[in-house]
Amino acid sequence: MNRLTIAAAMLSLVCAFESTAAPIAITNSSFESPILPDATFNTSVPPGWTGDFGSMYGVWNPASTWFPAGLPDGNQIGWLHAAGISQTLPDVYQAGVEYELSAFVGRWIDSPPNFTMALMAGTDTLASVGGSSSVISQYSFAPFSVTLPALAAGDPHVGMPIKIALTSTAREIDFDVIALNATPTAIPEPATWTLLLGGIGLGAVRLYRRG
Repeated sequence: MNRLTIAAAMLSLVCAFESTAAPIAITNSSFESPILPDATFNTSVPPGWTGDFGSMYGVWNPASTWFPAGLPDGNQIGWLHAAGISQTLPDVYQAGVEYELSAFVGRWIDSPPNFTMALMAGTDTLASVGGSSSVISQYSFAPFSVTLPALAAGDPHVGMPIKIALTSTAREIDFDVIALNATPTAIPEPATWTLLLGGIGLGAVRLYRRG
């Protein structure tokens, strides 16, 4: 085993246990379906989503005058007015994985409404973010996110489908680019570390003896 081999093995060891975020697919995450004519909106549940309460929700293709800086993604957004929608994903919560839910939240009315976006399991809210959209400038969007710390192996929510919920508790609020990322946080067991480090150490000893 030469020096290059040892260096490559050590680099592989670091990379093998480096936590990387992986996106989880969300249906109609930017509300580009159904395709609407410019400057129009509908009043039906967006495809891929479920209406939870209220009836004033849908997809909006706003004229450029409503959001002069443009939309975060595509040509359309989701809108809610004293209503809520949700989506239950085919993916389930796993132990030792951290989940981050993010979205762009928009405001076009003068009176800032309240909003919430949450990660749920069934009827249980596991993590949420929200409040008044007064922190968002009128006719613009701002990013928001919420993180669910890794669940323990014995947590009753492990194995349950991941549910995303969006709500407006008062006047209209808009959403775009709903995204969910999963990041493993579990570290290797001591026996695994011993095996890997022992192998690299043995290679280093052999190289030393040859030198």
